[in-house]
Amino acid sequence: MDIPGAAGTVPREPGAAVAGDGRGNESMVAGVSWAAVFAGAVASAGVSLILMALGSGLGFASVSPWSNDNPSATTVSVMAGIWLILTHWIASGTGGYMAGRLRTKWVDLHTDEVFFRDTAHGFVAWAVAVLIVVLAGVVWVVTRDADIDGPRNPAQGNANPQVSATEQVPTAAPSSDPPTPTTAPPAAGGDATPEPGGERPALPGGWREYTDSTGFSLYVPANWRVSREGTMVYFRGDGRVLGIDQTDQPRSDPVADWRGQAAARVSAGDFPNYHEIRIEAVQFWQKAADWEFTYGSGGRRTHVNNRGVVVSSHKAYGFWWQTPDAEWDGALPDLQLIFASFRPAPAALD
Repeated sequence: MDIPGAAGTVPREPGAAVAGDGRGNESMVAGVSWAAVFAGAVASAGVSLILMALGSGLGFASVSPWSNDNPSATTVSVMAGIWLILTHWIASGTGGYMAGRLRTKWVDLHTDEVFFRDTAHGFVAWAVAVLIVVLAGVVWVVTRDADIDGPRNPAQGNANPQVSATEQVPTAAPSSDPPTPTTAPPAAGGDATPEPGGERPALPGGWREYTDSTGFSLYVPANWRVSREGTMVYFRGDGRVLGIDQTDQPRSDPVADWRGQAAARVSAGDFPNYHEIRIEAVQFWQKAADWEFTYGSGGRRTHVNNRGVVVSSHKAYGFWWQTPDAEWDGALPDLQLIFASFRPAPAALD
């Protein structure tokens, strides 16, 4: 039995294009699988963060402030650059692979077209991952306190506090020679000069005693954040930064060493619009020297005091103290209390 209208018709597969419908051989399935793209982007961003943290832990984002321990700035920059390139390669490869494997399977497509679409998915996943990381960075910058920058090297333009790509905080590298008398005035915090083993000042309200895992202790405001970056311990809060480092190889002349470090750092452009206030010896423990200066531009100047302190023939500490220049005088009592409360590790005095 004939069916009206059926003469000359050819059966076709479901979903196939009908002649004259304007679609040609176009697939009904979308060429972009956004679920796979976002999954790859998340994987890429996660791998990037892990590798950046690993690089920071390996020392590619920090430089010891002790001049005799430092690799050159060029070496650190090259190492950090190589690690950054490897991080992008590995993260983008991971994200692209995940996006390509998780996308919807295409059928009836030429192998070249499938290869192109997989490549496109990997690229889009990488681009979305970059946007995620940038957005997270913008949110972090907007919401962080102004003091989170810390004593970084301004010439490097570092964007990750945890990280920072070549953070160089100059602290003292003082002398292992026997203590010598000095008549230099105590300036920044110098009037708080404890004798070794002397009595500490009373702990004021809103402060706490911090004892480091290496043994030293001091008073810090209770609401300040504590972080360890390389060999440095940082305390940040209220627009101020305190950084403490230590070495088992004190330098022979803290004042001369400061002058050498100042000349090198300023000539390298580390402190734009640098203005030196003083480099001089101060009375503190066995021997100490201060390097005080201001730097900065764009209407925001930073005031810094570095103090290098020799406590014994085999141990010295460095203090970096930073505040906005306009708040320097108001912050001096806090710095004096910190100096007065500082106690080295007991083993450092043996």
